[in-house]
Amino acid sequence: MRGTILKRKIHLSSSPVFTFKAGVDPGRTWQLQVYVNDDKVLDNLIEGVAAAQSWQDIDIDVLKYAGQDVVLRLYQRVLIPGHEAGTAYWRDLVVK
Repeated sequence: MRGTILKRKIHLSSSPVFTFKAGVDPGRTWQLQVYVNDDKVLDNLIEGVAAAQSWQDIDIDVLKYAGQDVVLRLYQRVLIPGHEAGTAYWRDLVVK
């Protein structure tokens, strides 16, 4: 089962960029899945270190979709077997 979703339809430039930061609380974990149209382009665990909130830079390769209208979907799954559930944080989202 998938968790919360961020979904946007957007026209990508001829030199597209899709970046953001994904964060998690200390000692927690969540799963990030990113789709462009129906293509899964990323499936990562975002894991927090013990002492501080952690942020990962996420860069999605969207060059093959250059100049196209696409649907971007970001999913967060917080119930990961063997891990403490964590809140998913997002910031600095850039799409062009």
